[in-house]
Amino acid sequence: MPCTPARSKGAGASKLLRAFPVHTPLPQLMAELNDYRPAFMIGYARTIMLLTAEQEPAASASTRC
Repeated sequence: MPCTPARSKGAGASKLLRAFPVHTPLPQLMAELNDYRPAFMIGYARTIMLLTAEQEPAASASTRC
């Protein structure tokens, strides 16, 4: 199972909040996050640092003139 929807009383809450397992392989996690496109993330500092390092080369390549 790639992700777990958040449990909430609201019907649309699973679209707003999702949990991604930290043990998911990095390429798969990146793909799932790219599909979901969160406005912000909360997680383990090291995992977020790894995700940021993977995102930075792509972001800098897309902003080059």
